[in-house]
Amino acid sequence: MPICSYVVNVVEGQFETLCQELSATQGCDAYPSDGKEVIVLVTDTPSKEEDKRLYGELKNNDKISCIAISFADIPEGEED
Repeated sequence: MPICSYVVNVVEGQFETLCQELSATQGCDAYPSDGKEVIVLVTDTPSKEEDKRLYGELKNNDKISCIAISFADIPEGEED
């Protein structure tokens, strides 16, 4: 099961809404920074396909201005 962490920059005025939205998404744990500048997002998905689907959703979220992966642990045999 792929486990990844991301640093998420939020569109101005959308911090609380996005934090709640990400926290409610299955396989996601959202951790807001103390200054509410960024969100650290940890994802845990059952398969590489599900990880790709979730990342696609994140990239297309209009409340996210920038998303950068900071860690990925994809089990052996599941790499591209």
